[in-house]
Amino acid sequence: MESEPSNKSSGRWNVSGFFRWLLITWLLSLAMFGILNFIVDPYEIYGSGLFPRVMVNFHDVKLEYFEQYDPPGESLIIGNSRANTLDPSVVEEITGERCFNFSFAGARTETYYSVLKIALEDNWPLNTVIVQVSPGCFHPTMPVEWETRFMNRIARNFIYHERVEPSWFELFGLLFTFDQTKQSLATVRRNMFAKQWQEPMETREDGYAIWAQREREIQAGTLNLEAAITRRIPKYPERVNLYEFDHISEVRMHYWEDFLDLCTDNDLNVIVFFAPLHPDLAEFLETVPEARILDDVVEYVEGTVTEIGGEFYNIRNIGTFGGSADGFYDEVHTRPINADAIIRYVLRNWNSEDE
Repeated sequence: MESEPSNKSSGRWNVSGFFRWLLITWLLSLAMFGILNFIVDPYEIYGSGLFPRVMVNFHDVKLEYFEQYDPPGESLIIGNSRANTLDPSVVEEITGERCFNFSFAGARTETYYSVLKIALEDNWPLNTVIVQVSPGCFHPTMPVEWETRFMNRIARNFIYHERVEPSWFELFGLLFTFDQTKQSLATVRRNMFAKQWQEPMETREDGYAIWAQREREIQAGTLNLEAAITRRIPKYPERVNLYEFDHISEVRMHYWEDFLDLCTDNDLNVIVFFAPLHPDLAEFLETVPEARILDDVVEYVEGTVTEIGGEFYNIRNIGTFGGSADGFYDEVHTRPINADAIIRYVLRNWNSEDE
C-alpha cells in the first residue's frame, strides 16, 4: 500500500518555494533599481545621466554658483544644511558686504576648511566669515560626506584623511541605495511631467536655498509640521549616531583649527554660532545622557574661536535670538523667518561689540 505524502513534507516544500521566489523577486527588483540609477545617474557619478538633475542643493550646483558669482563677495556664510536659509542679502543689508552662502548639506569641518581655502585660492576679497556649527561637524565616526568625495576641487583639501576617493565597490554599492533611487524616480518624474513638476528646493545664485516644497505645503496647510517633528525627534539620536559620539574627533579638530588659522592668516572677521534646535528636541535631549557631548563641542568651539579674537554665539535656545518654534522645517532645519532672525542677531551683536 502506497503511503500518502505527509502534510509536513508538503508544507516544507511550499515554504521553501515561497522564500525562493521571494528571494528571486527581491534580486530582480534590486537589479532593476540598480540599472535605473545607472541610466538616470541622478548624482552624476557614473557619467551616464540622460536627464537634467532635480535641484536639491547638490554640491556641484553650489560650487558652480560660487565660481560664477561676479563680482566676488567680501563675506562668506559657511555651514551645513542648517545654514541653507541664511540669506546673503540680509548680510549685505547690515554690513554692506556682498555675500555668498557657501554651505553644503552634510558638511563637516573638513568641508569648512576646503571651501574657505577655495575662496582664498580664487582671490575673493574676503573680510568676514559667518560660520554655522553643529555637533555633527566634529563626529568621530561619521564618514566624509559622500558627495564631496566625487568633487576633486573640494576633496583634494581633505588632507587629514588617508583615502577619500571612492572605490569601485562603493560606486557599485551606491547603485542600490534608497536615496539615489528616490532621486532617480524624482528625476524621471520631473522629465515626464515637466509642466506639473515643482522643484523641492529653490537655490539662488548667491547660494541661498529654501525647501520650496515644504513651504508650499505649510502655506497650503497640508503639512502637519508639529506632528512631523514629534514623530522624528525620538529617532534623532540614531539618525545622528549620537550613541557613537563619545569624544570629539581629533581629525576634525585639526581641520577646524586649520580653518581658524586660515582666518587669522588672512585677517578675517570670524563670527561663529551654534545652530539652534527646535524646543521639543532640546527638551528631549535633556533626557539623553549621551547628549552631554554637545556641551563639550560648544565649549571646545567657543574656546578656539575666542582664542583668535573671533565672536561665538551659542543660540541653541531659540529664545536667545527671538526665534519661533514654527520657524523650522523639522527639528533642526530653520525656515527663513528664523534664519533671518539668526543673522540679524549675530551681526548686530557683533557690530555693537566691535564698536
